Amino acid sequence: MPIVQISSAPASDLLISSPETFQTVPASLKNAAGYKGGYYGLGLEDGKVAHWVAIWESDELRQKFGADPASAEAIEQLKKGIAGPPTRIGINSSTDPTAALTSPAVEIATFTAKGGESDKLLSLVGELAKGLEASAGIHKPIVYGPTVEDANKVVLLAGWDSAEAHQAVVKGGSLSGVFGQITAIADFTVGHSALKATA
Repeated sequence: MPIVQISSAPASDLLISSPETFQTVPASLKNAAGYKGGYYGLGLEDGKVAHWVAIWESDELRQKFGADPASAEAIEQLKKGIAGPPTRIGINSSTDPTAALTSPAVEIATFTAKGGESDKLLSLVGELAKGLEASAGIHKPIVYGPTVEDANKVVLLAGWDSAEAHQAVVKGGSLSGVFGQITAIADFTVGHSALKATA
């Protein structure tokens, strides 16, 4: 199953001032077996959080590259773009993430089940995704799924015309019912980013 890997961290001054420095990924990553492409950008809320997204054909191939000494070049490039320890998650999803990742504002929402109710959480996030896909300003399809690292974590990626378009849907309250069910069993974080494709 395809894996959408998201690495996030406080952005370095170099990334904030010269983001184009990071558009070209090392050849070792570009030519790695199973690597399907990537995106990078800053959070829209304050411009100080960096996000790197990599699409992999499978988690097996992702891990194989991570264990290969050739991955050191990509890791060194990543280090130049961050100012603190990164978090990295891999999402299991068979949905093509292109529409979400190429939208003007990518919503990145992470839900963590409080009491181990991972199956219920995944089902509710699915309901939320279905409702969001019927909303104005959305770029379908929405991508969501459990993380490889922790089945109690579910990540949702949604593309929007703007962060304001997403906020308008939230304020409209049409999805407050299902969202209330989610927050009753899970903690969540949400942010937006404008991503660019790497070369």
